[in-house]
Amino acid sequence: MFRLMTSAAIATVGDGVALTSAEPAGVAFAEYYPGDLGQAIVAVATFGILLLVLRKWAWRPIIAQLRRREEDIAGALDRAQRREKEADEILRHYQARLAQAEKEAEALISESRAQAEQLRGETLKAAREKAREGADQALRDLEKAKQRAFYELRQATAEMASDIAQSVLRKDLSEADQQRLLDRSLSEIAKKAAEE
Repeated sequence: MFRLMTSAAIATVGDGVALTSAEPAGVAFAEYYPGDLGQAIVAVATFGILLLVLRKWAWRPIIAQLRRREEDIAGALDRAQRREKEADEILRHYQARLAQAEKEAEALISESRAQAEQLRGETLKAAREKAREGADQALRDLEKAKQRAFYELRQATAEMASDIAQSVLRKDLSEADQQRLLDRSLSEIAKKAAEE
């Protein structure tokens, strides 16, 4: 039989029947029942057995699972740190490659500019030489035309002088006389032209 005591009522439980009796408020208990010593020992033993059972089949697996989880988390953190370091290394590697590519691009641009400037200089030089050659050729052509015109002028003057001399002398000159007169006239024309 098990007895409970409260400040409002005392209940006696036995074979499923409960009896209550109400006491007036403020009345002290007539008796206090601390419980049965056997029940206390059984409760402590049951609690100890429960602790042992929990330790063997619950706490150890739970603690082992927590330790495994802690190790998994630590491993994941280590892997994440390694991956972060690898990512940093890859980033530095790509940044170095990018810087190298930029340097190479700048070098190519500088080289292209230098080649363009050299080509421009060569083109200008070739154009100047071609213009100079064209001017020289024009001067040579002009000189040839001048000499041809001068020669034709001398020939015409010589023929005219010969015709004039024939009409003055009223006789026909031999070819040797014509050549002599022609040479003399040409030399006189050449002297006058040189003087001018």
